[in-house]
Amino acid sequence: MLGRFAASGALVVNNVTSEGQADRLIDVLASGPLTTPSYGVERFEWDPARHAWRSVWARSDLASISQVPVVSVASRAAAINTFGLRDGWEVTGVDWDTGRTVHRTVFGKITAGNGAYTLVQVLADGDMIFTSVTGPVRVPLSRLDPKPIDPTPAQSQADQLSALSPQ
Repeated sequence: MLGRFAASGALVVNNVTSEGQADRLIDVLASGPLTTPSYGVERFEWDPARHAWRSVWARSDLASISQVPVVSVASRAAAINTFGLRDGWEVTGVDWDTGRTVHRTVFGKITAGNGAYTLVQVLADGDMIFTSVTGPVRVPLSRLDPKPIDPTPAQSQADQLSALSPQ
């Protein structure tokens, strides 16, 4: 059961670029790293009295290239695969009520961070299955040291992830 939380809202991402390529595979690989991505994420809420949608918050700084955002009812947050010129690919967690960034898993400027039309999955232990263009990756979020969100400079978790990987 989705309940009132999920039934009363919608999350919309702008992933239509003005520089789109005819070949969808080339388009999803080039958008962000090679061509200018589209920007924009906005949350809407249904107003049953007015029979209309109203904007709750909007973020013009997030570029969601192709991956479908996932909303967690338990954490009241959305996970969005984004690309930024400074940090590259990441999964950005935004608070459902405020739009504030509450989580970042930074993959950097490697193709493995490109979600390419797939879904992020969160496991019962809190780890994330990130199904990228290069294949699925288990991101051990439950074993990473939690750090406060600081938008400048970037908080890369790549070093922590590589330390957890077998050599």
